[in-house]
Amino acid sequence: MTVEVWRGPGSRWCWRYVGPSEDGPPVELLGNRTYPTRDEALHAATTAYPGAPVRVADPGRPWQPSRPRARRWLLAAAVLAVLAAVRRRRARSR
Repeated sequence: MTVEVWRGPGSRWCWRYVGPSEDGPPVELLGNRTYPTRDEALHAATTAYPGAPVRVADPGRPWQPSRPRARRWLLAAAVLAVLAAVRRRRARSR
C-alpha cells in the first residue's frame, strides 16, 4: 500500500492510493481533485490514508494514466450503455 503524489497537467498536484488486489493488477484510487501545491496534495493524501508510505514522483515528468486501462473503462461503459438500451427497448415492446 502506497500513496503517490505527482505534478499533473497544468502544474497542479495530484495524488492516488495504490494497493494490492486479491487477483490481478493493483488497485489504484485517484484523489478527487487537484491542488496548487505539493504540500496541499500531501496533506490531502495523508489525511485520506494516514500511516501509508508516501512516494513523490519526479515533478519534471507528469504522471499519465495508462491508455490500455482507460480504453478498458471506455469499452466497459459502452457495453453497459448498449445493454441498457436493449433492456429499455425490450421493456417498451412488452
